[in-house]
Amino acid sequence: MWHRVFCPSTSSRSRHRSSLTMFCAMTLVVFQNYNFPTLLESIFRYKISHLIIVPPMAINFCKHPAGQRYNFKDIKFVLIGAAPVPRAVQEQLINIFPNAHIGQAYGLSEMTTALTMVSGTQRRGPLGSCGRLLPGIQARVIKLDGTPAKYGERGELVVRGPASALGYLHNVKATKETFRDGWVYTGDEVAITSDQEVFVYDRLKEFLKVKGMQVSPSELEDCLLSHSAVAEACVVGIPDEYHGEIPLGYVALTVEARDCIKGSPNKSRQLTASILKHIMDRKADYKHLRGGIRYIDEIPKNASGKILRRVLRQEANLHSMVGQSEVKL
Repeated sequence: MWHRVFCPSTSSRSRHRSSLTMFCAMTLVVFQNYNFPTLLESIFRYKISHLIIVPPMAINFCKHPAGQRYNFKDIKFVLIGAAPVPRAVQEQLINIFPNAHIGQAYGLSEMTTALTMVSGTQRRGPLGSCGRLLPGIQARVIKLDGTPAKYGERGELVVRGPASALGYLHNVKATKETFRDGWVYTGDEVAITSDQEVFVYDRLKEFLKVKGMQVSPSELEDCLLSHSAVAEACVVGIPDEYHGEIPLGYVALTVEARDCIKGSPNKSRQLTASILKHIMDRKADYKHLRGGIRYIDEIPKNASGKILRRVLRQEANLHSMVGQSEVKL
């Protein structure tokens, strides 16, 4: 049985999964750098049956043209971590991996490893769920007003367990903010249902404030990704005199969409209008992309596959200062 993990060796996920493969007498396939076509080739070369991936890789399975040439019926297990997976992507993965146990996990380096996991008794967990709390983990959900959340209500996840870190080395301020009275304040917005399923939505610090209303970037990114022309997306806020902040969408197009509009400003404008309308038809007025859309070749990510939102936020603010509204293809 072959197992493959795609995340840096310094991450808690990598350490946990690498140890797990040895405990389960599995073979671990390790590659120096991530490349999606190479991943596809290695799955069949080494007859890999278990995949541990991050959301951008999951999106590649759904939208990258190279993935359409393969049949993944022999994959038995797909686990996604590092960030929430759009529900539409998870639905597509069920069709791409028809015989696989598919689910998400959630964890923190501050808690050593995973906090939640899709249940082994569920072949497919509820769409959007990161599974249930693992044994030994206690959790609370605190609303923005400081009161405890009820089942299904959103708020900040606060956890504790036997493997909690003591704090951050040489960073007293961050330690006091995160580690309080034996609990770890995660900074993640979640909801826990009455059947103990944990749904992770976004980083609270990433929320935009539009006319006093909270806007989740990941909610808009999920909506963008449901457009057939969008391969990757990242939403950031830019300053606005009237609204305070407005959402701006960075979009990496699919290969087909890029080829379609290449050399045609008119088709590019039509596609931009289509994507903006896609958001307008599905989201409340204050969530519309009033900052517009900027096209880039690829959304910047760190070695774990997480979106480097700060990089795009800095770029967006720079363009706002010079008055440039769109990055050309």
